[in-house]
Amino acid sequence: SLSTQTINLSSNSIVELKGNEFSGPVISESLKNLDLSHSMLRFINRDTFSMLFNLVSLKLNDNLIKHLAPNIFWSLIRLLYLELHNNIHMNLSVTMLENLDRLLLLSVNKNQLDVNETLSKLKSIQLIRIHPNANDEIIRFKSDSNVNTINLSGLNIDFIDPNEFRDLVNVQYLYLKRNNLKTISNMTFHHLISLSWLDLSESNVETIESNAFCCLESLNSLLLIKNKIKIIRNMTFHALTALKKLDLSDSSVEIIEADAFYGLANLLHLYLNKNRLSRIDDFTLQHFSSLVFINLSYSRLEQVSANTFFGMKSLKKLYLKNNKIRMLRNKSFEHLPALNDLHLTNSSVEVVEANAFTGMWLLSLLMLNDNNVRELDWDSIELAFNFRYMNISSANISSIRPNFFNRYK
Repeated sequence: SLSTQTINLSSNSIVELKGNEFSGPVISESLKNLDLSHSMLRFINRDTFSMLFNLVSLKLNDNLIKHLAPNIFWSLIRLLYLELHNNIHMNLSVTMLENLDRLLLLSVNKNQLDVNETLSKLKSIQLIRIHPNANDEIIRFKSDSNVNTINLSGLNIDFIDPNEFRDLVNVQYLYLKRNNLKTISNMTFHHLISLSWLDLSESNVETIESNAFCCLESLNSLLLIKNKIKIIRNMTFHALTALKKLDLSDSSVEIIEADAFYGLANLLHLYLNKNRLSRIDDFTLQHFSSLVFINLSYSRLEQVSANTFFGMKSLKKLYLKNNKIRMLRNKSFEHLPALNDLHLTNSSVEVVEANAFTGMWLLSLLMLNDNNVRELDWDSIELAFNFRYMNISSANISSIRPNFFNRYK
């Protein structure tokens, strides 16, 4: 039988729901998301939602609803998101919501509910969005010192008042994905002193102020995937001394200033793939003395020099796939003595100069396949003699030095 997980009935002229619209056995089992917003609704029968035990999201905002039965939501035991704002004359009380044991987000109008009482009585709720009649919305977080995880993803948040986090000193995981933040302002998270994981992916972030991450001395992972950060400014991450993972992949990065990564001496994993870098200035990555993994694939890089990777003495895996690096110059990787894996697949490499791989005594995997290597200095490869896997297929190589591979076990 067919199952429907989402029904969108927004922007219609429904006026009334009589109670049997969503009572079928298939719908009651499968429906997760129901949108009835902007539909001129005036009346909803008390039994309308009585069979929707698996409903996760319900939107009733921007209607003309005045009266709701006291127990209209009591069957919605799995509801996470409830939007009721812009029903200006709606009767609403905390008791109507008390059975919503999993509710995370509630959206209402100003003066429609006692916000403090609601935050106190609804155990699971993490955020209330309050819509004034004319001004920008207000966001209130639950101030609970025992909260460990906050998930505010997909809520179209465009501003965070740092003071809303003031009592959340034990929060370790904060998810702010798929919002509309644009700017991460100074001191935004400074109350979250126990924070270990922060996800700001897909939130249209364009600017990160220099003290945006101030006081996050326990932060272990920071995700900024799929944003619009054209320039990473100096000292952006200077306060994150305990950070182990930083993901800036697919974030439209074009320029990295010289000291953008200052303070990240303990970072282990860095993702800069799928950006628009074209080049990384010498010594920009020098602060990564502990880094073991970096992904620079699909980043439009046109060159690497001997000092591109200066200071990265612990690096073991380097991904440079699908770039535009025409030439591997002399001693391009000499500052990477611990490197095991080097990936240069499909990176437009045409020339490998003499001694390009000098100093890479531990290199055991080399991927040079799918390039156009017209000139390959075999001496440079011979210096890296611990290969367990070498792939130079589809690289337009015309000759192999006699007996070259006889030395490998």
